[in-house]
This record gives sequence, C-alpha cells and structure tokens, in this order.
Amino acid sequence: MLGTKGLRVEMLEGVLADVRQRLAPDVHVDDLAVYAWPQTWSSTALGFGGMGGQALTVAPTTVVVHENTAFVYFAGRPAYRCAWTLLRETLATRPWHAPARREAAIMDPGCEILEPLTAGA
Repeated sequence: MLGTKGLRVEMLEGVLADVRQRLAPDVHVDDLAVYAWPQTWSSTALGFGGMGGQALTVAPTTVVVHENTAFVYFAGRPAYRCAWTLLRETLATRPWHAPARREAAIMDPGCEILEPLTAGA
C-alpha cells in the first residue's frame, strides 16, 4: 500500500507521462516546468462539472508548461490546455487557483478541453 507521498509521486509521474504523449515522446522532462498545489473545490466533481457530492474537497492541481503551452490536471486527470501567458495572468490575480471549471477555461481563445488519451495513443 502506498502512503500519501507515494500516491502524489505516482500521480505526478502519470501526469508527466500524459503530457509527453500529447507533445512527443522524445520531449525531455527537463524541458517541462511543473507547478502543483492543493486546491479546494466545492464539489467532489472537482473542476469537471457533472455529478459530485456537495462537499469541500481538496485535490492537487498540477500545471505542466512546455514552451507557451500549459497543461492543467485536477487530481491527476487531464482538464484543459491553454497558453501559459493566459493562465499565468489568471494565477497573478488569484494565486494558486486555476479556473474553477475546465468549461470556463475554454472561454479564453487558445484554450481547449483535454480528454483522456486512449491506450496506445
């Protein structure tokens, strides 16, 4: 059984592997910048919308930046990608809070929802 720290490392490894698949498998980890913080959500659905219990839920938000593209993950699940400059502006006004819903993120030009990759993609 993994402890909390082991789960965080495992989740981060999964996020990095997902980003590398979306970019190119030969992108080196040293070419990525990683930001992560605990974010409080008003629902167990996190920022994904849909069915979720109405309970304050803390889950990690992870942002991986490659060049000017930011990939945003909630609890290790792909949420959206957008220009790093846009996300950085949001974080400057609301430190350590990514847009609360991924649907809201795509209102900005240059943002799009990330769907989970299928096996072998």
